This record gives sequence, C-alpha cells and structure tokens, in this order.
Amino acid sequence: MGPYVFLTPNRFQASEEFFTRHGGELVTVARFIEGLRQLNGIIAGTSGMPWRRFLVFDALGAALWVGLWATLAYVAGTHITALYDEITRYQLYALIALGAALALRHLLRRRHQD
Repeated sequence: MGPYVFLTPNRFQASEEFFTRHGGELVTVARFIEGLRQLNGIIAGTSGMPWRRFLVFDALGAALWVGLWATLAYVAGTHITALYDEITRYQLYALIALGAALALRHLLRRRHQD
C-alpha cells in the first residue's frame, strides 16, 4: 500500500524518526491537519509510542480542536454566512499561494542539497 500513497521506505523511516523526537506535539497538532489526523495513530503505533502518552496528547488535541471551533462559531455568530462567502472567495488564491510556497521550499531544499 505504501507506493499508492507515496510512502516510500525512506519517507516512512524519516517520519518515524521525526515522530520519535516530536511525537507528543505532532499528535496534538495533527488534529488540525487533514490527512495527518488519520495517519498519526498509525505512525505512533509503528514508532512505539506508549498508548497512554498517545491518549493524553490526542485528547489534548481533540479538546483544542473542539475549543477552537466552538470559539469561532460563538464569535462568528449570525455573521457566519458572510464569513463563509469571504472565505470561499479567497480560498483558491490561498491554495495557489500555499502550493507556490511549498514548491519554492522544495526547490530551495533541493538546490541546497546539491
């Protein structure tokens, strides 16, 4: 299954090493990143993170996730429709900017390695 999701043995090993160093923080932050939210349990298990430690950081991430969305909903209140319209208007530009930033980062890293 690895090649189908672009998970080579080198990438898997690098992700395990990163997870070993920053596992708790990654589990907490992963709640906010689509895709990583689903993979962090798998990576935590394969890297040998104790389940109690995973549970604590995952619960913390879940509480922060719910707190953020509840706060945003409360603050937005009846203006949610107007906010949604503004967000959808600029989401394409934000995605293009993010893609360009990631491509530039990749090119700079590649140039630095050579």
